[in-house]
Amino acid sequence: MDYLHNKFGHPGRERTTSLIRDRFYWNGMFKDIENWIKNCHRCVRRKTATNQCASLVNIETTYPLELVCMDFLTLEKCKGGYQHILAVTDHFTRFAQAIPTRNMTAKTTAEAFFNNFITFYGIPTRIHSDQGANFESNIIKELCNITGMTKSRTTPYHPMGNGMTERFNRTLLDMLGTLEPDQKANWKPHVAPLVHAYNCTRHESTGHSPYLLMFGREPRLPVDLAFGINEQQQKGLTKYIDDLRERMKTAYERATASAQEARSRQKENYDYKVRGSNIKEGDRVLVKIVAFDGKHKIADRWEDDTYIVIKQPNPMIPVYIVKRENGEGKKRTLHSNLLLPIGHLDSYHSRPTPAPRRLGQSERKSRQETHTDRDTDIIDTDSEDDNVSEVPVPHTVESNIPYDVDDTPTALSNSHEGNVEDAQLVELSDTEVGNQPPIDSRDSQNENFVSGDTDSVPDRDVSMKDDEPPRHSTRQRSRPAWMTSGDFIVNKVQSGKKDDWRDKVLYLQSLITTGTCKGFEQEVIHTILGIIKE
Repeated sequence: MDYLHNKFGHPGRERTTSLIRDRFYWNGMFKDIENWIKNCHRCVRRKTATNQCASLVNIETTYPLELVCMDFLTLEKCKGGYQHILAVTDHFTRFAQAIPTRNMTAKTTAEAFFNNFITFYGIPTRIHSDQGANFESNIIKELCNITGMTKSRTTPYHPMGNGMTERFNRTLLDMLGTLEPDQKANWKPHVAPLVHAYNCTRHESTGHSPYLLMFGREPRLPVDLAFGINEQQQKGLTKYIDDLRERMKTAYERATASAQEARSRQKENYDYKVRGSNIKEGDRVLVKIVAFDGKHKIADRWEDDTYIVIKQPNPMIPVYIVKRENGEGKKRTLHSNLLLPIGHLDSYHSRPTPAPRRLGQSERKSRQETHTDRDTDIIDTDSEDDNVSEVPVPHTVESNIPYDVDDTPTALSNSHEGNVEDAQLVELSDTEVGNQPPIDSRDSQNENFVSGDTDSVPDRDVSMKDDEPPRHSTRQRSRPAWMTSGDFIVNKVQSGKKDDWRDKVLYLQSLITTGTCKGFEQEVIHTILGIIKE
């Protein structure tokens, strides 16, 4: 898996599975491959999609100037050196103002907002902006302290938190883009008339024009004066105030209901394709990379550092405070759209160990009968003092306790009943054909057996009755020709493994039994086997 995935260009799951399946097989192979790719650091940081998003949380207001949103729009430089526009939008009425400026400094921002908005329309309850240095400056903070306003801001690289102003910027750009080419060179004088036209038009979300909701009456346009439309009748002051109060009450009620309906519709449409993850405090996350230097077509999409979610300031808003897992750096307040939960990533360092293959009783019995005689040719069984434990049996295979297909423990063969070391020898013979995968020594059920403590072998291995009839399979099992051929054994002998001494012994022994070697060569092999036995 390391070579055919990590060192092979990090192909996807299907391609990696195809490459491995054409060459190898083990029990649980597909799950191991899936876990390997799922926990591949390079694949997670490069291939994980960044379009996940949390559910939409609407901002609700109930009266004019409760929340005023601000943002800067940058255009081509026109006559007079004007290049930027400070867009200010009232969230409840959608009433907007656009103030051209030469720069975006904090002083210019504070002066433009105070002189062109507050002095005409009043002091807002709260102002909202992104985390630009001009909006987060000490001048803006002092202005808020003097006027009694509160200040809120969006999370980094999350313009949706100030969506109304962003949408107005798009509308203003479209309107300025319709100017004649010679007018675009000096777009500043056209900003105010176009914004006034925007305020006099019925807004889709509220059902009323922003001008009506802000001032309580419909505006009089030049075309109205030309054709005498909607001429105001002479009324007394008291009558005008009563009518204005009634109109404002009705307009606010209708605007609130229409805005709520629009918010519900927008949330339903937005949440239809939401695939965001549920992030909780204490989760391990990656942070999306949103700032690049130069070209970044092959750059990672997620940062290398792992972060820990410390807390969620507002349970109703998917914004979290995170800090690096190693404790370095400052805390960051980020929207969940920039976070990727990876609680499983670093807990999968080692390669998965395939589970042991569970053999049927008939197959296990046939293997015992086939290989017991070949093993006894090497070990001298005539002497009562000789013990099988003299053979350096690796502990990694001692946990190969035979099981039936249904995981029911069965008794060992009668020839080895009660002798754990003999049972080990019988099961070791399976490794000569390479069928038995390595066993995980961490198996809790065979912990004592793996450690070499033969006195603590579970009683369940020899608890079966001798007179109980064994269950035999009707299927005739036989090893394929390639598994028993000399070429296969030679390949195993030449593999260069450190623990292939048993295969070499069996190979030398097969040369005698098959009659391949005769005369002097046979005597040499007998001498080698004798040395190994000693």
